Amino acid sequence: MNHFLLLKQMIFRLDCMMDCNPPRRAGIDAEHILVNLAKDPQAILEPEFIDCILGLKPPLAFITEEERMSMRRAAIIADDGLPGAVDELLRPMDRAPTLKHLRAMRVAFAVIDDELRKDREYDVLQEFWQEGSRGLISHLVDVLVPLVKEVKGHYTLTPPPRRSQELMSNLFRVANELLKLVLRLFPSYPLASRAVRILTTSTADLFVCTDAADMLYSQSSPTCVAAEETRQSCIDIVRMLSATSALGSMTLGAEVVLKTLLRHGLHIDSRDPVHHLQQVLCLIDYLLPMPDSDEQSETQWTQRVIPLVLQDLWQFCRVLDTENRVHFVKRLGSLDRGVVGVAEWLIVEELKELLHALRLLEDPTVQLQERVVRQMQVSITLNFLFELAEPSSTSSRILVDCLTAVQDAASIFTACLSSILDQRLCAPGLLGLVQNVIFDWQRLDATLRGTLVIAILRFGSSGDHPSIDNLEDVAAILTSTGFSDACLGSLYQEMDIAIDHYGRNTSVWDASAYRSSLLPLLEWRVSTAKSPSNRATLSVTPSAWDAFSNRVYAVIPAEEYARWDTLKDKVVVQDTILPNPMIPLLDSVELPLQDIEELLQSSIPIPSTPPRRALNQDVLGLVTISPPGLLRSPASTGLTKTYVNNDFRQLRQTPSARQNTSRLPSMHVDVGVA
Repeated sequence: MNHFLLLKQMIFRLDCMMDCNPPRRAGIDAEHILVNLAKDPQAILEPEFIDCILGLKPPLAFITEEERMSMRRAAIIADDGLPGAVDELLRPMDRAPTLKHLRAMRVAFAVIDDELRKDREYDVLQEFWQEGSRGLISHLVDVLVPLVKEVKGHYTLTPPPRRSQELMSNLFRVANELLKLVLRLFPSYPLASRAVRILTTSTADLFVCTDAADMLYSQSSPTCVAAEETRQSCIDIVRMLSATSALGSMTLGAEVVLKTLLRHGLHIDSRDPVHHLQQVLCLIDYLLPMPDSDEQSETQWTQRVIPLVLQDLWQFCRVLDTENRVHFVKRLGSLDRGVVGVAEWLIVEELKELLHALRLLEDPTVQLQERVVRQMQVSITLNFLFELAEPSSTSSRILVDCLTAVQDAASIFTACLSSILDQRLCAPGLLGLVQNVIFDWQRLDATLRGTLVIAILRFGSSGDHPSIDNLEDVAAILTSTGFSDACLGSLYQEMDIAIDHYGRNTSVWDASAYRSSLLPLLEWRVSTAKSPSNRATLSVTPSAWDAFSNRVYAVIPAEEYARWDTLKDKVVVQDTILPNPMIPLLDSVELPLQDIEELLQSSIPIPSTPPRRALNQDVLGLVTISPPGLLRSPASTGLTKTYVNNDFRQLRQTPSARQNTSRLPSMHVDVGVA
């Protein structure tokens, strides 16, 4: 329809329709059509349309004087061609851009794009060098920075001033058209690393604002439509910047872009930090190669880009929530495929932070506020590991491979579980984590196996409804693995407590569970007992043991009574001491603002005078260091003049002190001799 209205004969008819006094309905409709056509910068490039706009004379029925001047400015730029577009772009941007200024910028971009389509790239660049003494693409980056700053001002935590949707849509469209020009020019005219970083940060901020506009406005609104188009241009920009081979030196463009995005995700001005971080993560997800990409691209990223930004990856991963953190590690693991071990390295760093938090919880001098925060940190990390170890996910292989291949990961994970067991901590996802890891127990070392068995026995048998799901794996581990004496003591203790729980809750197990799980556990317990009488002493309450025995006679067939009686004769039961209750870990924390400020403040020691060090009275020390006090004779005063009270003032007031004692300079004897 717009193409039809821009035909030469139609523009002539519209111009004739407005030439009437008084105005008629047809003239008002023609003015409406002209205003709508002028919103498209490509339409203003038509010569007939330019003449029509320049020929408008007031008074008009619908077009205001401000609108007419705005259209006239845009038409003049289009009529001047390339010089007019260059002059408009070199003009400083208004602090608060108006519709008039944004329309002029869009027309200037359209003129430049039209010149580039006509293969007049050299003329465009020469015009910028002659008028502004700089390159076009670098100037476009400088124009983008204040433009994005203006867009960001409308999506802050503080309510911005009210702006019309037309202004917001034009802001997004100007940014979109600018980015498309950069996409056209950058492959032939690459930027320096500094300019690439500026362009990347501005593009990331614009990407975040597009999502905010999508949530704020309706889907059919002009602002939302413009934001969606700009969002795709932002994705194309970061991909194009990362596709370059080198920027100035041997630095890859992908390294510069990825490092910039990772650091910019932690830099938040006045916007919602959670939303900003999630959108930057989304942009990084678009930046990384997709699973169906070519092998060369994946190799370049995994071997030449990601190993150089490990610390930035870790800092960015730490601030993510559990769901996004799991997704990020999975994404890196699927991209790496175990070649470099990026996902494994992130898991090891997470385990180190978990161990550090557990060590702080063991310290009784830690403040209550910090203890609560550390408990929440431990709970979040356990949920993260639990999500990674889910059997339904593809990342379960990553976690188990990390515990298998990386020795530090296995030892740190063992230390973390031991600390949790020693402190009697519990969390909802802890049992699931241990169950998923123990599923591949054959690949783990003996120390970790023993710790996992203790954890399964404690967490699985606790509560009103003990679980028997993993007892077969426990029995298989115990019968096939050798343990140290210290580990055996802990295993005996937890096994006795578990038998006591199963005796108190006999309804949770049946004959099959007894044959596959409970009977092998009891036989292992009796066979490994180091007693002269070959009898094992179980710390189980007599009532629980009696209930356990009665349940066995009720579920097993009669032909197995003899086997059970033989095993029962080797067991000696003594009353047990109930352990301390479990300490549940907190998933959320509510603290006053004052406590949060105290936790965030760094402890700075109070300044004090350093202690006086004793002087080494050796020969070299006397030469290089002046001693604090020298032994002098009382009679030897030297050249030091001492005064008492106000003697120095009195000496200045005497008549002799006011006399001029200066003399003429001495004359040489040869002076004046002929």
